[in-house]
Amino acid sequence: MAAIALLTFVLPPLAARQVNERRIDRARHDVERIAAALGGEHRAALDEAIAAAGGGPVVLTGPGAAPTFAPGLGWSAGRMFPWPALSDSESRDPWGNHYLIAVGDGPGAPIVVLSAGPNGVVDTPFPAAASPRSDDIAAERR
Repeated sequence: MAAIALLTFVLPPLAARQVNERRIDRARHDVERIAAALGGEHRAALDEAIAAAGGGPVVLTGPGAAPTFAPGLGWSAGRMFPWPALSDSESRDPWGNHYLIAVGDGPGAPIVVLSAGPNGVVDTPFPAAASPRSDDIAAERR
C-alpha cells in the first residue's frame, strides 16, 4: 500500500518540479546567451532592426507564442516588431513563448532579453526589464 501511495502521490509532483526547475535553468542560460550574442555577433543586425523600427525604445520578438502582459507595465504592442535574426529554436523559451528583446532609447541604452517564465505572463515593467519581477527571467547587456 505504501508503494502505491509513493507512486501515486509523491513521485509525480516531484518529477513535475524537477522538469520545471530544468526549464527555468534553460531559460536563464538562454537569456544570458542571447544577450551576449546581441552585444557581439548579432549587434549589427540588432542595430538595423532598431533603425527599421524608427529607433528605440523597441521590443523585438522571435517566433513562438506571445506571452501575456500584466497591465500598465509599458510594453506597447505598437513598439513590438518581429525579428527573425535568431533561429526558431533559440528564440522560444522552454514554455513555447518567444523571448522579448527590449532595447532602450539612445546610444548605450541597455538591451534586455526577457522570458515571461513558467506562468507565461510578463510582470516586469518596460524598459526597466533588467530587474525581473515574479517568475520572469531576464539578462541585460549594454
